[in-house]
This record gives sequence, C-alpha cells and structure tokens, in this order.
Amino acid sequence: MSHGATQSPPQAVDGRLEALSNHTRRFVLYYLREHGDATQNELTDVVTGWLATTAGTDADPGAHDERRIALQHVHLPKLRECALVEHDPDTGVVALGDYPAWVDDCLDVTFQVEAAAPGDRPQSLRDLIDR
Repeated sequence: MSHGATQSPPQAVDGRLEALSNHTRRFVLYYLREHGDATQNELTDVVTGWLATTAGTDADPGAHDERRIALQHVHLPKLRECALVEHDPDTGVVALGDYPAWVDDCLDVTFQVEAAAPGDRPQSLRDLIDR
C-alpha cells in the first residue's frame, strides 16, 4: 500500500468521499489500517460486534447474516470501486488499496470525531470497540 501524493481527478475524489460517508465502510477501513488485512468473515464478525456495541444491543445471528450480505454486495464493492481496498475473491482476504494520502487524513479525523466522548479520546481501534 502506498499512500503518496497521487493526484485524483474530481470524480475519484467524489467517489472516495461517497465511500467514506458510510460508517460501516469507515469502520472496515479503520480495522484494515490497524490490522493490514482481514478475511470477509473476520470483517463481518468485527462490524457486527461493533454495530451491536454502539447500539447497546447483543449481536444476533440474523444481524450477522445481514452484515455479511451487506459487506459482500454493497460495502466491499464500493470500497473496491474507489480503490480503497483490494479483495481476493478466492481467499476472501481484503486489504487496503493504493489510495492517496488525503484519505488517511480523512480517516484520522472521522475516527477522532466518531470515537470521542467529552474529555475522552481513544488511542486505538481497540478503545473504540471496547466502548
């Protein structure tokens, strides 16, 4: 992964910003930035647990299936389309794509905004998950 000063045409910027506008896709990117890569099954487990935790509920098997389907048919294709992730369909492994550095800057800001409670700034993804 090389997050250099790649110039992006306006359409690419728009597509990436649209992809980043969804909290599930941002969480996938937060996770991949911390872990490097993950299988679709691992991402499903993590996203399902995170969404249940933030909603204050328990993750049920139905929610897990819904997240798996949404990741497979909506979120991962959108992230691939914008070159934010790469996906090997044979192994199911998802990894960060080769995107411009400004995407990391956006993710740094959104992570802090989403994870911050008054006077409490998380230092890692684990801090966000454990909330």
